This record gives sequence, C-alpha cells and structure tokens, in this order.
Amino acid sequence: MSDLNIRRALATLLISSAIPQSNIAWENTTFDPANLDYYIAFYFLPAGESAMGKTINSSSEQLGLVQVSVFTKLNSGDYGTKYLETIDTIKGVFLTGVETSYNGQAVTILDSSNISPSDSESWYQGGLTINYRAFKKRV
Repeated sequence: MSDLNIRRALATLLISSAIPQSNIAWENTTFDPANLDYYIAFYFLPAGESAMGKTINSSSEQLGLVQVSVFTKLNSGDYGTKYLETIDTIKGVFLTGVETSYNGQAVTILDSSNISPSDSESWYQGGLTINYRAFKKRV
C-alpha cells in the first residue's frame, strides 16, 4: 500500500461528488480557471506515520489531511450562495466515518473543518480541511 493509493482513494471520493472534473484543480497540473464561475483545488498532505508494531512486517498508521479550497468569483452578487453550495457538496462526500478505498488501500475520514473564506485576488476563497487515517503495510 502506498501514499499514491491513499491519495487516489481520497481523490476518488471527491470525484464522486457533483463537482464537474473540469472544475477541479489537481496538484502539479496545469489549470486555467479563466472561464469558470467557481473551481476547487485539491491538496493531499500526509502528516505523520506511526509503526503499529516492532517488526518490519507490522503495519503503519498514517494520519494526514486533505485541503479542498473553494474559489468563487469575487463580488458575484449571489451573497455567497455558490460558495456555500460547493462546500455542502464536498462535505456530503467527506462525512465523518466514511471509508473509501483504491487498489485495496482503505482510508477513513476522521472529521472536517471549515477554512474561513477571504478575498484572494479576483476570487472569494475558503474551503475544508479533511482529516483522514489509513493503515498500510511497511514492507
């Protein structure tokens, strides 16, 4: 099992939401939001790994987070409606206790918290921080 499979499990969960894939900016990928009224950015951040035993054959517990930033057009006149609808859509798939998997690697969502929105150039930006846990083999 690997960080790649953990990331893909979490990304697959996001893709299962109603957010069009054309509105998702992935890490280290060219993305141009010029013609969009909103988009989200996905960031995978493994935070720490702990051995679950003393042998090389023991599993490791990985804790980490995913940050999903939400960008809506600044001063759009909708009183934050599109921003809040998008946050609700993302929260709907990253519910506490949800388990997702990719290529045999299971990942559990521990919780999520809002990132306070603020103005960022021509965008209104905020989002969610989603904490996860995964167990993986060390060998």
